[in-house]
Amino acid sequence: MLYRLLWQKSKVLLLLFSLLAITFLASNTRSNIVGWQGSYDYFYSDSFVKDNQTDNYYLYESNGSQKKVSLENYRTHLLEVNPKKKSFPYTSTILGKDRLYFRYDSLSKKNLLSIFLVLAFGFSMCFWDLKSKFNAFLFSLQYSRKQLFRSKFILYSLFLLGTIFIGSVLAEGMIYFSIPEKYIHWDWLQTLYAIFSCCLSYYFLFVIGVFLGVILGNLFTGTMIITFVSLLYTLFQQSIAFYPHWEDWLGTAIHDAAFNGMHPKQIILYILLIVAFLFLSNHYYQRLSLETNGQFLQFSHLKLPAFLTMSIATTLIIISYIRVSSYITHLGDYIYLFILFLIITMLSAVIVYYQTWLDRWAMRKERNT
Repeated sequence: MLYRLLWQKSKVLLLLFSLLAITFLASNTRSNIVGWQGSYDYFYSDSFVKDNQTDNYYLYESNGSQKKVSLENYRTHLLEVNPKKKSFPYTSTILGKDRLYFRYDSLSKKNLLSIFLVLAFGFSMCFWDLKSKFNAFLFSLQYSRKQLFRSKFILYSLFLLGTIFIGSVLAEGMIYFSIPEKYIHWDWLQTLYAIFSCCLSYYFLFVIGVFLGVILGNLFTGTMIITFVSLLYTLFQQSIAFYPHWEDWLGTAIHDAAFNGMHPKQIILYILLIVAFLFLSNHYYQRLSLETNGQFLQFSHLKLPAFLTMSIATTLIIISYIRVSSYITHLGDYIYLFILFLIITMLSAVIVYYQTWLDRWAMRKERNT
């Protein structure tokens, strides 16, 4: 009964998400294939021969030494999508020397739409019912809020994981039929490992979206926060390569299923964070009040943590920018970044506290009159 009710309420959103997510995943894979085909055309063109006027071609071995190879082997190596003999940046993890590889890889900007879509999907799980006032009806039923949250979460989770799995299998099929077998070493265990890693990466983002959808209550600022989190996540993934001590934990997330998996440390970390965010989401959902609809945060005691989190995240963005940018050369550049930090911090304060300031101002005017 409850699942049927939730399905009738959310079926348009669920089906629309599935269609968009599969489209985005297929589009990302298609872009990767087009890029590979462009590389293939270049390596077998006269331009490549002119740019490399030499008879000596070398490849690096896993021990760091160089090995002289023929031109054809050199081209094949550069074009291999999933080479049988792995070297950097591939790293062996578990189940033996030649099984289950992960890879350090930065996130491309083309994944931003998929990331935003999954965050927004998780955000809508509870937020949509709040804004449509469907919560008032749900809370009047005989079901406990724990049952309501669990049923919603299971329904949305099944659609998310099913969609990402179908999109990932479709991506693998596109790669199989678009790139010659000569350049791909198919390992089905590794392929399943990559699909699992892709599902886990997006499931982590989904749970973050669920948490934000529970605690946020304003449509305009809620959309801003989802966009901000998407941009922050993307920038962090792009700059994590400059923090080698954190790569094992945060540098192997997979957003396009192909052949690469996640580092075991990151898998463990994501599972722990998923459990933590799920616990917090369920905790706050059971304490939701219909009277806080429209406020930036539905729980006033979260305002300070939210402000500090936004400020710290801004600081991390600026530090990452300093590390990866080659344009920070003068004292004026640092002054500019400091001013930018102050502006964004003040904006964060306005977003978090503006309703509190308005209420206090109204109370002050009322006392004076």
